[in-house]
Amino acid sequence: MAGLERSVYCAACKAWIEEADLESHLAANPSHALLRYHHGGKATPPTGRLDDIVAFCMGRNSGTVTDVYLQGAGGVPANLSGFVVPLDAQIIGMSAACETNASWVAEVRRNGTATVLASLTFSSSRKEYEVFSAPVDIDAGDELQVYCNGTGVPYPYVTVFLKPVYRSRGLPPS
Repeated sequence: MAGLERSVYCAACKAWIEEADLESHLAANPSHALLRYHHGGKATPPTGRLDDIVAFCMGRNSGTVTDVYLQGAGGVPANLSGFVVPLDAQIIGMSAACETNASWVAEVRRNGTATVLASLTFSSSRKEYEVFSAPVDIDAGDELQVYCNGTGVPYPYVTVFLKPVYRSRGLPPS
């Protein structure tokens, strides 16, 4: 674990940001998500900033699946009851894994439509991740679903990362 002098991590740059450089980094990169790490591994947003990250996960506890909505907590398929976003946010990244190498696409969809907001492509691999260079805007109240677009995908599991944003509603400015 990094010492206190290297306690802020930029997910977009995949780099530690020195405390003295934090404000200039945010001024130059306002869409970057930052996490402040404390001893014990707990991550919290830097003081006074809207840089918290919300994550939700969906998967399937099945040997193999083909072209199917993944399930949230309690095993409910996302097309029946997805993740309702509690505040204005941006999709800033995704990570996913499956049991063995497979070729498929994890797709984030909104409000029961087949339109793909964000995706993560597997090309004969077991795990993938990406921090998006162009975050995707979503509104408070949107219902997000994760779809497994592929054939014979073994035990897919996807995490979607959201960054709260202020757009005249939602969170008050900090």
